[in-house]
Amino acid sequence: MSVRNQFNRDRVSFIAFFFLYYGTTAITVVFMPLLLKSKGLSPLEIGGFLSTAPLVTLVMQPLWGMAADRSGKTKLLLLSAMCGLLLAMGLLLGTEDKMLLLACYLMYTLFSCPIIPMMDAWNFSYCEQKGDNYGSFRLWGSLGFAAMSICFGLFAVGAGEAVLFSFFAAFIVLAAAALVWIRPVANAAFNKKRGYGNELLQVLKDKRVWVFALFLLLAGVPARSVDSFYGIILEGRGASSVLIGVGWALACLSEVPVFASAQRWIVKRGSRFLMTAAVVFYCVRWALPLASDHPGWMVGIQLLHGLTNGLLFIAAMHYMKELVPSALRASGQTLLMLFLFTIPGILGNSLGGWMLDGGHETGLFVMASLLSLGAALVWWLTTPKSRGQPV
Repeated sequence: MSVRNQFNRDRVSFIAFFFLYYGTTAITVVFMPLLLKSKGLSPLEIGGFLSTAPLVTLVMQPLWGMAADRSGKTKLLLLSAMCGLLLAMGLLLGTEDKMLLLACYLMYTLFSCPIIPMMDAWNFSYCEQKGDNYGSFRLWGSLGFAAMSICFGLFAVGAGEAVLFSFFAAFIVLAAAALVWIRPVANAAFNKKRGYGNELLQVLKDKRVWVFALFLLLAGVPARSVDSFYGIILEGRGASSVLIGVGWALACLSEVPVFASAQRWIVKRGSRFLMTAAVVFYCVRWALPLASDHPGWMVGIQLLHGLTNGLLFIAAMHYMKELVPSALRASGQTLLMLFLFTIPGILGNSLGGWMLDGGHETGLFVMASLLSLGAALVWWLTTPKSRGQPV
């Protein structure tokens, strides 16, 4: 096979994987809270369920990342995780007992937590070697998520667990098939004299990493506390499952132009500036639901998802790349996911569930907006402005 054909095969396979796998995440992000509610759980119990998953991720995600960096067998680890994911989802959808639900959900988390960070690290290395743009791949993930949000809302949710699992299984199997076709990408090896642990310790001694971590926590906690309960909040305002799916579809479609143009803006303005802009947009996004209780208004606000979640994520990935050597790329991506999603998920899911269970929906949005403003101030005041440092 010619180099050009191999390049095209790798590129198409990456695109297919992002589209298909992110499509399956629509089940957990959009409809998992509604699914748990339909099985008799209260908002407080749902918040507890969603908070236990990041605890598993907190422990297991770094181990998956270390295994990928040390063994170099990212493809094998990803395929193993996807097989476990398929089994866990089947068990989760088929049980009604609350303790069994929790066990299956934790099993699902165990196998889902490494897939996105390992795949992002793999694709990022591929883009560096081929001179390609990560955003041009990641936008297909947003398109897949948007498409499946609508499909699940229209067809699968009301049709029962069997149909939902059929959708999920088909997409996981196809994503695994796309993964098999991608050639491994060789990263720089870590310094064996110093060892993996010493290399990682050097990263963790960098003060910039911990300032970055604080910023991501302040931005991530309000985002997780609202996003995890978006479907329940919207349902409480009179929305159908179809409208909830449309809201998430609009959110993901709004990420497409952001991912498509992110590389140009990062070169022009720097990742530091773009992360600050993203949390300022978050501040506005969380304040807007206070203006109206109409479900259509909440759906429209989702158009800011690209300028908040999408912009923050891709700018943070570029900043983390500057802090972590390429030999520790999977571990660096794992740290990013821990600080932006996992730990904020533990805190935000508990906080969101507690506030909604107590009838404090307005207070939830006020808190989210103020924390986002605090994140912007902390980041802008504590990070270097010099062009000679990663921005």
